[in-house]
Amino acid sequence: MKANLGQIDKTLRIIISLGLMLLLATTTLTLTLAVAASLTAVYLLVSSALGNCLLYGLTGINTKKNLNDKAQNYYMNQKHYHWNN
Repeated sequence: MKANLGQIDKTLRIIISLGLMLLLATTTLTLTLAVAASLTAVYLLVSSALGNCLLYGLTGINTKKNLNDKAQNYYMNQKHYHWNN
């Protein structure tokens, strides 16, 4: 299972899940909304802890940048710069 969540994405998922939990604790929701909010909060927390989102995996989205991507971008920019000069 390859990680596909970046740091900003993880942080936003934690904030949203904490907001859902606060909403569950402070308001009276219908049973359907309460179950949906709790399942969503748990999914967001687990996916941020693991660094992997199943939905991102199915759609091919990857918000995690690794050092190899940065190195390749740097190399390509340097090559392009030297080619033009």
